[in-house]
Amino acid sequence: MLIASAVIGRDFDVALLEAFGELSGGELREALEEATKARLLSKSGNERYRFSHDLVRQRVLAAMPLPRLQAYHLAVGDTLERVYGKTAKDHAAEIANHLYQAGTAADAMRTSSFLAQAAKNALAVGAYEEVLRLIESTLMLLPADKTKDRAAALTLRGDAFAGLGRRDEARSAWGVAAQRFEDSGDKRSASAVRSRLHASPVEKNGEPAEPPAQAEAAEPSGDGHEAALPEVPVAEAQLVTPEAPESLN
Repeated sequence: MLIASAVIGRDFDVALLEAFGELSGGELREALEEATKARLLSKSGNERYRFSHDLVRQRVLAAMPLPRLQAYHLAVGDTLERVYGKTAKDHAAEIANHLYQAGTAADAMRTSSFLAQAAKNALAVGAYEEVLRLIESTLMLLPADKTKDRAAALTLRGDAFAGLGRRDEARSAWGVAAQRFEDSGDKRSASAVRSRLHASPVEKNGEPAEPPAQAEAAEPSGDGHEAALPEVPVAEAQLVTPEAPESLN
């Protein structure tokens, strides 16, 4: 129970822990009570608990082999998607975090899809730096042949740069995105992105400047879980084959 709780996060809902399936009903309540008496956990609200200190949680996680930890993150991501159901997109950042921490145990396209949705959600509330972080990870995961998906990600990157007032970088990202949409035959999306360029001209000697040539070089190639996010040592994640936790069934 403590392992599943630690993977979920410092704070967790009893309902989510029960949906995870290791323990349920009276057994789960008894385990939570024992952990609370041992001062490993404390109640933080109605049907909510938290680790008494994050160091306690980190010690639980540190004792796990990486493949097993990845498998738990994948199982938590699956559980969250199932529990949230039709509202899963609204919780994309939470789900994406667990899928990303699952490393190669998770399908790269599925992870990148949730990362991209999380970026859209962040853009909607003006969290532009967060958008850039999420898009960086998205592009790292997307295969090079997923042209339209990469173009959509680059469009979001441009929108985030524009929100930060970094106009040249916005135009750079939009320019590459428009070309990628053109290459994939999606002329409507290409036109929509080009309208952003026209609405945000950069004047040079009285003429609109072309998007910077280095934009293509700045775009990461998707070949795995390379982007660095907290908690999971990604470089190691690529070297192991995840194993399913024995208690997940």
